[in-house]
Amino acid sequence: MNFIDVNIEQIENLFGLAVLVVCAAMMFAKRTWPSAEIRLFARGFVGAGLLGDSCWTIYTFVFGHSPQYFYGEELAWLAEELFLLLLIVEVYGKEGLSPINPTAWIGPIVIAALSTWYVAVAGDPVLNILMGCAMSGIALFSLSALLNTKEDRSKGITRHTRFYVATVCFVALEYILWSCSAVDGTVSISNPYYWVGPLVYVAILCITLTVMRFKKFHDGDGD
Repeated sequence: MNFIDVNIEQIENLFGLAVLVVCAAMMFAKRTWPSAEIRLFARGFVGAGLLGDSCWTIYTFVFGHSPQYFYGEELAWLAEELFLLLLIVEVYGKEGLSPINPTAWIGPIVIAALSTWYVAVAGDPVLNILMGCAMSGIALFSLSALLNTKEDRSKGITRHTRFYVATVCFVALEYILWSCSAVDGTVSISNPYYWVGPLVYVAILCITLTVMRFKKFHDGDGD
C-alpha cells in the first residue's frame, strides 16, 4: 500500500482543516457586514465547523484512527448547520420575502428519506433527525431562492444566487458523503467518501467567498 492510501484519512482531515482555517480567517477579518445577525451567523458557521474538525483531526493524529464516540464533534457540526440555516433565513429575508416555491420541497423530502435510511443502518435517531431538520431548512430556502429567480426579479427582488448555489451544493455533497459512509466503512483511497470529502470543504469555501461579498441589501446588490 502506498503512502496516500495508508494515510488517506489524515490527508483528507488536514485538507479540510486547512480550508476551514482559511475560511475562518476571512470571515473574522471581514469588517463590513449588512447586519450584526449576518456577521454572527456567518462566523458561527465556519467557527463551529472549525471546532468540530479540529477535535476530530487532533484525535486521529494522536490515536491513528477515527474516534468510536464523537459526540462533541457531532454537536459542533450540528451547530455549523444551524448557523448556516439561520444565515440563509436572515439573508433570504433581507433580500426580500417571497413565498416558498412548492418544487423546493423536494429537498426536505429527499433528506427525510435519506435520514430514515441512516437511522435504519447506523442508528442514532436523535442526531440524524436534528441534522435532517437543519439541512432540510437549508435546502428548502436555497432551492426556493433559485427556483423563484425569475418571479423575484419581476417583483424587484435580487438575490445572491451564487450563495444559494453554494449552499445547495454543500447539502448535496454532505448527503453524498454520509451515504458513502453508510455503504462503505473502509479507510481506503478506493472509498468514494475520501473523494467527496474534499468537495464538501470546497463548497464551504465557496459559501465563504460569496458571503465575503455581502455589503448592503438593496435592489441590484445580488448576483
